[in-house]
Amino acid sequence: INLRNQFAAFLVFYIIISSYSVYMTVYTQIGTPIQLGLCILGISIFLLNYAYRPLRSRHFFIPVAVFILMTAVRLFSGMALFNSIMVSARFVATFMIVSVLIDWEVDILHLLCEVIFFLAAIMLISYIVFDLIAPNAGLVAYYDDIVRADGTKSYALYHIHYGFYARWATTAPLFGWSFPRFSGFCWEPGQYMIYLNYTLFYLLFMEKKLKISRLVIVGISLFLTCSATGWIIAVLLVFLWNLNRRKSIGKYIMFVVCLLGGAAGIALIIMEKAETSIASFEGRTGDLKLIGDLLLRNSLFGTTETVRDMTNSFIRVMWYYGYIGVILLVILCLLYYKNKCLFPNRTIKIAFAVWLILSLVNEPLEVANITSFIISLIILTTEIQKTVSEKLEASIYGKKYTRFTRRKL
Repeated sequence: INLRNQFAAFLVFYIIISSYSVYMTVYTQIGTPIQLGLCILGISIFLLNYAYRPLRSRHFFIPVAVFILMTAVRLFSGMALFNSIMVSARFVATFMIVSVLIDWEVDILHLLCEVIFFLAAIMLISYIVFDLIAPNAGLVAYYDDIVRADGTKSYALYHIHYGFYARWATTAPLFGWSFPRFSGFCWEPGQYMIYLNYTLFYLLFMEKKLKISRLVIVGISLFLTCSATGWIIAVLLVFLWNLNRRKSIGKYIMFVVCLLGGAAGIALIIMEKAETSIASFEGRTGDLKLIGDLLLRNSLFGTTETVRDMTNSFIRVMWYYGYIGVILLVILCLLYYKNKCLFPNRTIKIAFAVWLILSLVNEPLEVANITSFIISLIILTTEIQKTVSEKLEASIYGKKYTRFTRRKL
């Protein structure tokens, strides 16, 4: 196996495990060193890679501009200096790593799927062993104190087995049956389903042929999370996959059956979750009530003052970054619309957008580095009109093509 590909896989792995949604489960005390490690690793790899190679201007100026803008906005909104720098630096480091992976001509979407599936398989085996077969093996209880935005306090109980496998100790009452909810390598199932559904998306839409064994593992894992949003995203992805491949009357009939069955399944899931997981259901729907406050109280730079805990990433961006955040979201949407490198057709592009948007609606943006990873990939693979500096680079270095995009970068 190519050593560079192995190192690329390690970089993607480190980006994932340095997410707040991963290490906060039981390793909160070493969170800052983990984040600093990502920043040092990303910047070092970037500088070493481009020390003696041509560097496109936007690969350097975009992360610098984003770092300055994000840090300034967070400072103006009231965040502490160190926290403001760390939020910006994590994105910049991830952006630089993605830039290097593109320069190495790595199939990034495939690599991300492989790393997540490898972790998911290990987590599913751990769940079966430690949560179903031997729930008391090497068990240690860990209590995480939580102070909410409204000042109320609570705690989360985690079961840790041999310091390796940790799970938020909750059960899922569903249709009269109760079982331990599966949170994988994340602090809660709602975060873990984001990674699982990305893998489902790639296996359905990007692989040349279906890998049934992998689909079974991902499907079982998604079911065990008992995440309503995760199930809804999975149903929509399967629906779009069926839509993408239909070629006969029989497949049209199957498409209609899947549509009606999926709609009925989603309705049952929402009703059941509304009754059994009131806090989770109200938390997601309650974010929408903040839209009025956003319009009335928001400013150019946003604010760190919160009236409740927010899980919706779009609401959080508009609240913390103000109208500047809205502008950045619009720019990102335009870049995604213009991007022609990542996906072979429009249906697959829509399916990816369904996964990304619904995931961000369900969980906070900044707690999972996979979000910064995807945003960086969209920015770096979207063709934009050549600037004067880029035309100058082309005249000096010549045209540069890569296998990854099949287009001029």
